[in-house]
Amino acid sequence: MCLGTLDQLAPLAKGIICLYGSPPSELSIENAQALKKCFGATHLFIEIHHHLDQGVQYRTEKLIHLGQACQIPLVASNDVYHATAKEKQLLDVLHCIRKRKTLDQAGRELFPNAEHRLKSGKEMRSLFANYPKALRN
Repeated sequence: MCLGTLDQLAPLAKGIICLYGSPPSELSIENAQALKKCFGATHLFIEIHHHLDQGVQYRTEKLIHLGQACQIPLVASNDVYHATAKEKQLLDVLHCIRKRKTLDQAGRELFPNAEHRLKSGKEMRSLFANYPKALRN
């Protein structure tokens, strides 16, 4: 959730690298161009990640198209929320505390698997074998 505006961020953006790619509902050429203007062409990347979930192919294609349309390079990340797979349970509990729900009530609000974890270089190369430039960025 963004609590500021690009106008507020622009004076502070020099030298900051921006990764754009989440959530998919907010992806647009207009937003990408505004971020490019704010951060500069060399400090903005379209972030792709692969969490072995159902929407990954659609999301990745949408992000690649956006990057091409706006001439913004891709970067492979993993949108990390926890260091190890075991820590996913803690992440779920913290989410439920924040939302004041039980684990059963949270249901689909929780990540479907533990793939938002920190991954090794080998794992990332395997997941993004089709995007070598995104791995180098």
